[in-house]
Amino acid sequence: MFISTPPADLKVYIDIDEGIARLGGNSDFYKRILAKAVDMPAYAALKEALAAGDLKTAELHAHTIKGVAGNLSMVKLFKLSTEYDALLKTEKTSAELESQIDDAFFITNGYVKWLLENLK
Repeated sequence: MFISTPPADLKVYIDIDEGIARLGGNSDFYKRILAKAVDMPAYAALKEALAAGDLKTAELHAHTIKGVAGNLSMVKLFKLSTEYDALLKTEKTSAELESQIDDAFFITNGYVKWLLENLK
């Protein structure tokens, strides 16, 4: 399945088997969709909306991240963005949760790039 040995914690961030199964078992299709998720524009838009104090727009972008992460089985990012989406619906934020999302996004994004180079 991989050209080289995957990172030890890859499955914590991306469950490739589940992601491929969601797309009917088609690993080529999964890889093409995964390529569209690199640097996820909704993440940058979320950060901009939060910096501007626009929680309604931030909620929309958190919801988009949740959808992309869920569809591609980006496990940790999905969990955290789901929590943040729910929190933003109450018009509240959390610096701690935002920091966790930042960490999960950067690690997941790195693994997406790794997968694009190493997934057969």
